Amino acid sequence: MAVRTVFGFIFFAISVFADAAPAATLSEDGGNYSDIWAAPTVVASGTTTVTGGNALGADRTDVLQFTGLRPGASAITFDFAVAGNYRSGDYANGGGTLYYSFVPFTGGYYITPSSAATAAQERLYNSTFGVTYDPWDAANPASQGTSRFTLALGDTFAGSLFVALDTTYGNVSYAISGLTYPSSAPPDSPSPVPLSAGGLFMLMGLTGLAAIGIRRRRS
Repeated sequence: MAVRTVFGFIFFAISVFADAAPAATLSEDGGNYSDIWAAPTVVASGTTTVTGGNALGADRTDVLQFTGLRPGASAITFDFAVAGNYRSGDYANGGGTLYYSFVPFTGGYYITPSSAATAAQERLYNSTFGVTYDPWDAANPASQGTSRFTLALGDTFAGSLFVALDTTYGNVSYAISGLTYPSSAPPDSPSPVPLSAGGLFMLMGLTGLAAIGIRRRRS
């Protein structure tokens, strides 16, 4: 009975750790995201963080598609920061517009929407973002070169989100986090830690030692 108990505990621990997947981050290191509204970059299910950056010019817009997100109420965070080549003592800023919708984008007219009716038909929402780094106003939190926007998703959210970040001035980097999926652990639950190969062998060794000890006591 004791041996079976030890083995049961070991196999339970292995199953819990084996199912845990490390956090996945998508970045632009492999190439720029799409700037085509009707053909966004598809963010793979399971991605927990997306990082990127835009500057006024050829690479001013990133268009992203999120599918398979956890339905219902949640919050997705957009953290912005001043980017580019500037010295720490120099004033710098940047900003633009964050567009989002729960249905696919169909065109590139969102930068200057053709009409309020079109925006309503697309269920298009937007929020401006801006960052300022001002070394002469360093005590002001708004002058630290960072800002945050939190997108609160309601109970009716179905799991698909389309996002476009359009930089209209300066050079801005961003990080999107808070992405959760149906298989994700609840935000208040501790995240499981993946079990390494060394840890697996250690558990197997402990199991063997426990079995040997039990046999010796019986003899």
